[in-house]
Amino acid sequence: MTEMKHPILDKKKIIKATIISIIIGFVLLITAVLPAEFGMDPTGAGKLFGFSRLYIPEGREVITKVSGKMTLAGIPLIKMEKAGSGSEVARPS
Repeated sequence: MTEMKHPILDKKKIIKATIISIIIGFVLLITAVLPAEFGMDPTGAGKLFGFSRLYIPEGREVITKVSGKMTLAGIPLIKMEKAGSGSEVARPS
């Protein structure tokens, strides 16, 4: 059998990669997670990217209609019809 030789990373490269990943995680926390999950948007990026629309406060009631659509008082819904291809694109059969 042949022996596989795995590359051994330098300690400096591991530390550098760890620091970069922590910075990326912090940026994602501030721009996406806080606005979407907790309604806090310290940078305004959540509103810019639309993440703040995902937050629903605890006191809100979800009103469901018989047709299956959900509406929330004062919060516009994100409609799935706007996502994806338009109606002029043929659907696969």
